Amino acid sequence: MSASRRGYTSEYRRNRAVVLADAPACTLCRRRPATTADHIVPLSKGGTNQLSNLRPACGPCNYGRGNRGYHR
Repeated sequence: MSASRRGYTSEYRRNRAVVLADAPACTLCRRRPATTADHIVPLSKGGTNQLSNLRPACGPCNYGRGNRGYHR
């Protein structure tokens, strides 16, 4: 499946760059540099690619979270 079909549109790519520029550390573990933009509410659960739904995360934290929503 292509990246755009998975929801990674040009809007996502633009907002990912903004999120990573604003906060270079992973907001989940706070130990590693952020290399991905994590969807707080996953696309599969109705989330969007808007800035308000993205946060900086390292790859292991983001991919390990899968499509689980945000829990405090």
